[in-house]
Amino acid sequence: MRFIDGRLSYLQISYNDDVKWDSVDQIVETISTTLKLPNDWRTPAESDTGQEKELRCEGFVISANMIGDPTEIHAGPELILQDVAAWNALSKRQNDVTEKAKREEEEKRKTFKP
Repeated sequence: MRFIDGRLSYLQISYNDDVKWDSVDQIVETISTTLKLPNDWRTPAESDTGQEKELRCEGFVISANMIGDPTEIHAGPELILQDVAAWNALSKRQNDVTEKAKREEEEKRKTFKP
């Protein structure tokens, strides 16, 4: 779990390999049925394995993958929930801090008198 401003913004659920899935499509079908979600999962553009699917909703993304943690011998699929708006706000905040520091440094250079 990760929090931004005291609110849950990222949740990762890792399953063990007790249940064998043939494909990521089986996982997302089960998740959609169980959680009553739309069955409009798509393969992310940046996916290079084809073992990932995501469901984009307003403000958040749910991702499922078959990859799991490659360092864990009993790793199974993962389900990840991300609050996109919170991560975008955090990224903007970090960029603003960086830009402010750059402006302050530039101002110091301009006003420097040896």
